[in-house]
Amino acid sequence: MQPEQSVQELSFQLTQKKKFSLWLTIVLIVFLFGVGAGYVIGTPPKEETTEIRLSDSRYRFINPLIDYQDNTVPLLNRDINVLKTEIEDIVSSAQESEKIIHASVYYRDLENGPWFSVNPDFIYRPASLLKIPLLITALKTAESQPDFLKREVLYEKAF
Repeated sequence: MQPEQSVQELSFQLTQKKKFSLWLTIVLIVFLFGVGAGYVIGTPPKEETTEIRLSDSRYRFINPLIDYQDNTVPLLNRDINVLKTEIEDIVSSAQESEKIIHASVYYRDLENGPWFSVNPDFIYRPASLLKIPLLITALKTAESQPDFLKREVLYEKAF
């Protein structure tokens, strides 16, 4: 009887190993299928905006948000590159004819978001730029009061 028991035990053990191998194979196939399905289905959608941050070594503890790009609107790169080339040509021809000494231009399409700059690194004195908000204010006032620009203003040196 001993040999029969050992054959039966051996047969039982082989059956257990086959069952374990079968279950292990099934679990592995289901796991791989789940990973594959998760990769296909679970791919995150393209983000609607992209952050543009200032990466400057002067700031150790902050990463300032400078701008963002709207990814839902197709960029009109061809048209904006043509415009940039035209503006660069205008600036360079004005410099060559000595109508201007320096010029910088920043353009941004307020509806779509693409932008460009011409000579962005030139340094201007802040006193020159302080006149711009005053000019904008005067022109906005002139829109609602047409006689505003015809007025004479007497300036007396106070000091």
